[in-house]
Amino acid sequence: MKRSVLTLLLVTVFCSCEVYAQAAQRQDPPWVNQVLKHGLVLTVPQTGVAVVPDVTYREVNGEPLRMDIYRPTSSTKASPLPVIVFVHGGIPPNLLHNPKEWLAYKDFGRLAASSGFVGVTFNYRAYEGHESLAADDLAAALKFVRQQAVNYGIDTSRINVALFSWGGRFLRPLLRGQQLIRSLAVYYGLVGSGDATSLTQARPIPTLVVRAGLDRPEINAGIDQFVRDALSSNLPVQVVNYPTGHHGFDIMDNTERSRQIIQETIRFFQQNN
Repeated sequence: MKRSVLTLLLVTVFCSCEVYAQAAQRQDPPWVNQVLKHGLVLTVPQTGVAVVPDVTYREVNGEPLRMDIYRPTSSTKASPLPVIVFVHGGIPPNLLHNPKEWLAYKDFGRLAASSGFVGVTFNYRAYEGHESLAADDLAAALKFVRQQAVNYGIDTSRINVALFSWGGRFLRPLLRGQQLIRSLAVYYGLVGSGDATSLTQARPIPTLVVRAGLDRPEINAGIDQFVRDALSSNLPVQVVNYPTGHHGFDIMDNTERSRQIIQETIRFFQQNN
Protein backbone atom coordinates (compact mmCIF):
# COMPACT_ATOMS: atom_id res chain seq x y z
CA MET A 1 0.00 0.00 0.00
CA LYS A 2 2.84 2.40 0.90
CA ARG A 3 4.47 1.86 -2.53
CA SER A 4 1.14 2.39 -4.29
CA VAL A 5 0.56 5.68 -2.50
CA LEU A 6 4.08 6.91 -3.22
CA THR A 7 3.79 5.83 -6.86
CA LEU A 8 0.60 7.86 -7.20
CA LEU A 9 2.27 10.84 -5.57
CA LEU A 10 5.29 10.67 -7.84
CA VAL A 11 3.21 10.36 -10.98
CA THR A 12 1.24 13.37 -9.79
CA VAL A 13 4.44 15.31 -9.14
CA PHE A 14 6.44 14.37 -12.21
CA CYS A 15 3.75 13.90 -14.84
CA SER A 16 0.86 16.32 -15.15
CA CYS A 17 -0.40 18.86 -12.65
CA GLU A 18 -3.48 21.06 -12.99
CA VAL A 19 -2.85 24.77 -12.67
CA TYR A 20 -5.01 26.20 -9.94
CA ALA A 21 -5.68 29.80 -8.87
CA GLN A 22 -3.00 31.84 -7.15
CA ALA A 23 -3.01 31.08 -3.43
CA ALA A 24 -2.92 33.80 -0.80
CA GLN A 25 0.43 32.45 0.37
CA ARG A 26 2.84 29.76 -0.69
CA GLN A 27 2.08 26.33 0.69
CA ASP A 28 2.90 22.71 -0.01
CA PRO A 29 0.16 20.18 -0.71
CA PRO A 30 0.56 16.85 1.15
CA TRP A 31 2.40 15.10 -1.67
CA VAL A 32 5.27 17.59 -1.51
CA ASN A 33 5.92 16.61 2.09
CA GLN A 34 6.08 12.99 0.87
CA VAL A 35 8.68 13.61 -1.85
CA LEU A 36 10.61 16.46 -0.25
CA LYS A 37 12.87 14.17 1.77
CA HIS A 38 13.23 11.33 -0.74
CA GLY A 39 16.78 11.39 -2.04
CA LEU A 40 18.29 9.27 -4.78
CA VAL A 41 18.55 5.54 -4.15
CA LEU A 42 22.26 5.93 -4.95
CA THR A 43 24.42 7.16 -2.08
CA VAL A 44 25.84 10.53 -3.07
CA PRO A 45 29.04 12.07 -1.63
CA GLN A 46 28.26 14.79 0.90
CA THR A 47 31.76 16.28 0.99
CA GLY A 48 33.99 17.81 -1.65
CA VAL A 49 31.16 19.85 -3.15
CA ALA A 50 30.56 23.60 -2.90
CA VAL A 51 27.04 24.94 -3.43
CA VAL A 52 26.06 28.44 -4.55
CA PRO A 53 22.37 28.57 -3.59
CA ASP A 54 19.49 30.72 -4.77
CA VAL A 55 21.10 32.43 -7.74
CA THR A 56 18.44 34.49 -9.54
CA TYR A 57 18.52 33.74 -13.25
CA ARG A 58 15.45 35.80 -14.18
CA GLU A 59 12.55 37.70 -12.68
CA VAL A 60 8.92 37.32 -13.75
CA ASN A 61 6.44 39.95 -12.56
CA GLY A 62 8.80 40.87 -9.76
CA GLU A 63 9.20 37.26 -8.63
CA PRO A 64 12.70 35.75 -8.86
CA LEU A 65 13.33 32.38 -10.45
CA ARG A 66 16.40 30.81 -8.90
CA MET A 67 18.97 28.09 -9.42
CA ASP A 68 21.52 26.29 -7.26
CA ILE A 69 25.00 25.72 -8.67
CA TYR A 70 27.16 22.81 -7.48
CA ARG A 71 30.93 22.61 -8.04
CA PRO A 72 33.68 20.25 -6.89
CA THR A 73 35.77 22.00 -4.25
CA SER A 74 38.92 20.62 -5.87
CA SER A 75 38.37 22.64 -9.06
CA THR A 76 39.04 26.29 -9.83
CA LYS A 77 37.19 28.71 -12.08
CA ALA A 78 40.37 28.99 -14.13
CA SER A 79 39.79 25.41 -15.30
CA PRO A 80 36.21 25.38 -16.64
CA LEU A 81 34.17 22.20 -16.27
CA PRO A 82 31.30 20.76 -18.27
CA VAL A 83 27.87 21.37 -16.77
CA ILE A 84 24.74 19.26 -16.36
CA VAL A 85 21.51 21.25 -16.13
CA PHE A 86 18.76 19.22 -14.42
CA VAL A 87 15.21 19.96 -15.62
CA HIS A 88 12.55 18.79 -13.16
CA GLY A 89 9.04 17.55 -13.90
CA GLY A 90 5.66 19.24 -13.69
CA ILE A 91 4.47 21.04 -10.56
CA PRO A 92 1.58 23.26 -9.47
CA PRO A 93 2.35 26.93 -8.76
CA ASN A 94 2.88 28.53 -5.34
CA LEU A 95 4.84 25.75 -3.69
CA LEU A 96 6.66 26.56 -0.48
CA HIS A 97 9.40 24.07 -1.41
CA ASN A 98 10.14 24.04 -5.13
CA PRO A 99 11.98 21.14 -6.79
CA LYS A 100 15.51 22.45 -6.40
CA GLU A 101 14.91 22.24 -2.65
CA TRP A 102 13.88 18.59 -2.86
CA LEU A 103 16.52 16.15 -1.67
CA ALA A 104 16.56 14.21 -4.96
CA TYR A 105 17.64 17.28 -6.94
CA LYS A 106 20.16 18.26 -4.29
CA ASP A 107 21.54 14.75 -4.67
CA PHE A 108 21.73 15.12 -8.45
CA GLY A 109 23.59 18.41 -8.10
CA ARG A 110 26.09 16.84 -5.70
CA LEU A 111 26.42 13.75 -7.86
CA ALA A 112 27.28 15.89 -10.88
CA ALA A 113 29.86 17.90 -8.93
CA SER A 114 31.47 14.79 -7.46
CA SER A 115 31.72 13.35 -10.99
CA GLY A 116 33.69 16.21 -12.53
CA PHE A 117 30.84 18.49 -13.62
CA VAL A 118 29.16 21.65 -12.50
CA GLY A 119 25.60 20.73 -11.55
CA VAL A 120 22.71 23.17 -11.98
CA THR A 121 19.23 22.67 -10.55
CA PHE A 122 16.62 25.37 -11.06
CA ASN A 123 12.99 26.20 -10.50
CA TYR A 124 10.80 27.07 -13.44
CA ARG A 125 7.11 27.38 -14.25
CA ALA A 126 6.48 23.76 -15.18
CA TYR A 127 2.70 24.08 -15.20
CA GLU A 128 0.47 21.84 -17.29
CA GLY A 129 -1.22 23.91 -19.99
CA HIS A 130 1.42 26.65 -19.78
CA GLU A 131 4.24 25.01 -21.70
CA SER A 132 5.32 28.29 -23.31
CA LEU A 133 6.12 29.75 -19.88
CA ALA A 134 8.22 26.70 -19.06
CA ALA A 135 10.03 26.90 -22.39
CA ASP A 136 10.84 30.57 -21.81
CA ASP A 137 12.23 29.78 -18.36
CA LEU A 138 14.38 26.92 -19.64
CA ALA A 139 15.77 29.16 -22.38
CA ALA A 140 16.50 31.86 -19.79
CA ALA A 141 18.24 29.38 -17.50
CA LEU A 142 20.47 28.09 -20.30
CA LYS A 143 21.22 31.65 -21.40
CA PHE A 144 22.20 32.57 -17.84
CA VAL A 145 24.51 29.57 -17.61
CA ARG A 146 26.25 30.68 -20.80
CA GLN A 147 26.49 34.35 -19.90
CA GLN A 148 27.70 33.73 -16.34
CA ALA A 149 29.94 30.78 -17.19
CA VAL A 150 33.17 32.56 -16.29
CA ASN A 151 31.84 33.33 -12.80
CA TYR A 152 31.07 29.68 -12.06
CA GLY A 153 33.85 27.92 -13.96
CA ILE A 154 31.62 26.49 -16.69
CA ASP A 155 32.82 25.42 -20.13
CA THR A 156 30.13 26.74 -22.49
CA SER A 157 31.12 24.26 -25.18
CA ARG A 158 30.11 21.40 -22.87
CA ILE A 159 26.56 22.12 -21.71
CA ASN A 160 24.52 18.98 -21.02
CA VAL A 161 20.85 18.67 -20.08
CA ALA A 162 19.04 16.01 -18.04
CA LEU A 163 15.24 15.98 -18.38
CA PHE A 164 12.77 14.32 -16.02
CA SER A 165 9.13 13.37 -16.61
CA TRP A 166 7.14 16.46 -17.68
CA GLY A 167 10.44 18.13 -18.52
CA GLY A 168 10.89 15.51 -21.23
CA ARG A 169 8.64 17.56 -23.51
CA PHE A 170 11.69 19.75 -24.19
CA LEU A 171 13.66 16.88 -25.72
CA ARG A 172 12.47 17.36 -29.29
CA PRO A 173 12.76 21.18 -29.18
CA LEU A 174 16.31 20.95 -27.81
CA LEU A 175 17.29 18.54 -30.58
CA ARG A 176 15.81 20.84 -33.22
CA GLY A 177 16.81 24.15 -31.66
CA GLN A 178 19.84 26.38 -31.91
CA GLN A 179 21.08 25.90 -28.34
CA LEU A 180 24.58 24.43 -28.29
CA ILE A 181 24.01 21.24 -26.28
CA ARG A 182 26.72 18.60 -25.86
CA SER A 183 24.49 15.69 -24.79
CA LEU A 184 21.01 14.95 -23.44
CA ALA A 185 19.47 12.42 -21.07
CA VAL A 186 15.80 11.89 -20.30
CA TYR A 187 14.23 9.79 -17.53
CA TYR A 188 10.62 8.58 -17.91
CA GLY A 189 9.94 11.60 -20.08
CA LEU A 190 6.71 12.96 -21.49
CA VAL A 191 8.38 13.35 -24.85
CA GLY A 192 5.12 13.33 -26.84
CA SER A 193 4.29 11.28 -29.90
CA GLY A 194 5.08 13.84 -32.61
CA ASP A 195 5.67 12.51 -36.10
CA ALA A 196 8.71 11.13 -37.87
CA THR A 197 9.31 14.36 -39.78
CA SER A 198 9.66 16.36 -36.57
CA LEU A 199 13.22 15.07 -36.11
CA THR A 200 14.39 15.22 -39.71
CA GLN A 201 16.10 18.56 -38.99
CA ALA A 202 17.36 17.53 -35.57
CA ARG A 203 21.03 17.86 -34.74
CA PRO A 204 23.00 14.68 -33.93
CA ILE A 205 23.24 15.29 -30.18
CA PRO A 206 24.05 12.10 -28.21
CA THR A 207 20.88 11.26 -26.31
CA LEU A 208 20.23 8.75 -23.54
CA VAL A 209 16.60 7.69 -23.10
CA VAL A 210 15.67 5.79 -19.93
CA ARG A 211 12.31 4.02 -20.07
CA ALA A 212 10.59 2.70 -16.94
CA GLY A 213 8.72 -0.45 -17.96
CA LEU A 214 6.04 -0.09 -15.26
CA ASP A 215 5.32 3.54 -16.10
CA ARG A 216 1.97 4.75 -17.40
CA PRO A 217 1.28 3.25 -20.86
CA GLU A 218 0.78 6.64 -22.50
CA ILE A 219 4.17 7.85 -21.28
CA ASN A 220 5.95 4.80 -22.63
CA ALA A 221 4.04 5.05 -25.90
CA GLY A 222 5.45 8.55 -26.36
CA ILE A 223 8.95 7.33 -25.53
CA ASP A 224 8.65 4.46 -27.99
CA GLN A 225 7.49 6.85 -30.71
CA PHE A 226 10.39 9.19 -30.03
CA VAL A 227 12.89 6.33 -30.29
CA ARG A 228 11.39 5.24 -33.61
CA ASP A 229 11.56 8.80 -34.91
CA ALA A 230 15.15 9.24 -33.73
CA LEU A 231 16.28 6.00 -35.34
CA SER A 232 14.49 6.80 -38.59
CA SER A 233 16.46 10.07 -38.64
CA ASN A 234 19.67 8.16 -37.79
CA LEU A 235 20.26 10.12 -34.58
CA PRO A 236 22.74 8.91 -31.94
CA VAL A 237 20.20 7.68 -29.41
CA GLN A 238 20.88 5.14 -26.66
CA VAL A 239 17.94 3.44 -24.93
CA VAL A 240 17.90 1.87 -21.47
CA ASN A 241 14.74 -0.10 -20.76
CA TYR A 242 14.14 -0.84 -17.08
CA PRO A 243 11.41 -3.54 -17.24
CA THR A 244 10.58 -3.45 -13.52
CA GLY A 245 11.15 0.28 -13.05
CA HIS A 246 8.46 2.72 -11.95
CA HIS A 247 8.04 6.39 -12.75
CA GLY A 248 10.54 8.05 -10.43
CA PHE A 249 12.56 4.85 -10.05
CA ASP A 250 15.65 6.89 -9.20
CA ILE A 251 14.10 7.88 -5.87
CA MET A 252 11.51 5.17 -5.18
CA ASP A 253 12.87 1.85 -6.52
CA ASN A 254 15.65 1.03 -4.08
CA THR A 255 17.28 -1.67 -6.21
CA GLU A 256 20.73 -2.35 -7.57
CA ARG A 257 19.44 -1.83 -11.10
CA SER A 258 18.18 1.66 -10.23
CA ARG A 259 21.60 2.54 -8.86
CA GLN A 260 23.31 1.10 -11.93
CA ILE A 261 21.18 3.22 -14.26
CA ILE A 262 22.03 6.41 -12.39
CA GLN A 263 25.73 5.50 -12.58
CA GLU A 264 25.39 4.64 -16.28
CA THR A 265 23.85 8.06 -16.85
CA ILE A 266 26.82 9.80 -15.29
CA ARG A 267 29.19 7.68 -17.39
CA PHE A 268 27.18 8.62 -20.49
CA PHE A 269 27.74 12.30 -19.76
CA GLN A 270 31.42 11.71 -18.99
CA GLN A 271 31.97 9.82 -22.24
CA ASN A 272 30.41 12.65 -24.24
CA ASN A 273 32.43 15.41 -22.62
